Amino acid sequence: MTDDREACSNAWVAALVHTHCERRVAEQLKELSFDTFVAQQEELHRWSDRMKKVQRIVIPNIVFVNTPTKRLDELRRYSFVRGLMSNPGQREPAIIPHKQIAMLRFMLGQTDVPVMMDNARHFHLGGRVRVLRGSLRGLEGTICHYHEGDLHLGVHIPILGIAHIRIALNDVEEI
Repeated sequence: MTDDREACSNAWVAALVHTHCERRVAEQLKELSFDTFVAQQEELHRWSDRMKKVQRIVIPNIVFVNTPTKRLDELRRYSFVRGLMSNPGQREPAIIPHKQIAMLRFMLGQTDVPVMMDNARHFHLGGRVRVLRGSLRGLEGTICHYHEGDLHLGVHIPILGIAHIRIALNDVEEI
């Protein structure tokens, strides 16, 4: 038996949207009382005559939506939402754990190096590590690549792939 709070618990899902519409869709959903998150990172772009800080979308065509599960059908009906991502072979939207969204937000907000997104379905993920020093201290992730003393530390979101950054091997410990 469940109480109303458990039956209507919030879940993070990945909404598919049209290219270059992520921010606009997130704002539209916020106006409709949805909690949203667009994975973006501030970068410094250089032109011949000036430099400017811009927000780069890290995961194109995706807006994360934290919503009560009873509102998922409503979310699907909006014309600006092309669909909700699901696990292969399933119809129901894939639920993304709150901790994975929190780790991705932390990574995007605390690092000065570009965060890249790879589709992780085509390679085997390695061991789990925790960052010991620097602005990312405390971040836990998966080793997804190792080369010449650096490794790529990733936050894995199974239905999308892995957001990763390069970090020095001596700045991490194995979990």
